[in-house]
Amino acid sequence: MQNTESTAPSGVMGNVLDASASAVVDGGTQEISNTPMGPPTPDLAGQCLFTEVMADPSGRTDAVGEWVELLNTTDQPLDLKGCQLGEGADNDPVFAESVVIDAGAYAAISRNAAPGFSPAAAISMSLRNTDDILMLRCKGVLIDSLAYDAAAQYPIVSGASLSLSPEAVALGDNDAPELFCLGSTDYGGDLGTPGAPNDPCPAP
Repeated sequence: MQNTESTAPSGVMGNVLDASASAVVDGGTQEISNTPMGPPTPDLAGQCLFTEVMADPSGRTDAVGEWVELLNTTDQPLDLKGCQLGEGADNDPVFAESVVIDAGAYAAISRNAAPGFSPAAAISMSLRNTDDILMLRCKGVLIDSLAYDAAAQYPIVSGASLSLSPEAVALGDNDAPELFCLGSTDYGGDLGTPGAPNDPCPAP
């Protein structure tokens, strides 16, 4: 996976404007910040999970149609600002702007700003079709990783996403190829559910 820098499309939740007020304290005036605290950044493993990957689209070129999906497994919104997504290298790109994932929600991070749906953010990356490793790191903590490989029986087919069972939401579930299946919902020439709950996997 090759990465450079990230951008967030218009409409993605950003920072809240600063505000301040004054109060009299012990006969003097003290500035009090009224700036609301934004959502926290993930800082524990498993707070976000890789749940879906489109590494080899067929309805559009790789440069336009590649994307990965993250699930916020917590009960509060999380902001990826400052996090890195890549292969674990020091120069993995950083989310320079706020990318807020609501509690229990999915966010698709795409290679191109117009991949056939509205992504939460676009990041310069290049996914290998049959095997690659993905890492999300925030504040120096590895939040999650996914090492997919067709040779290890991960189901990988051109034009369909590699989709984790929606029932598999625990840390480490995406290390098990048997918990993945192929995306089956058409979103304009390719199959998958970017930014939405994954398609159920057929019973084994």
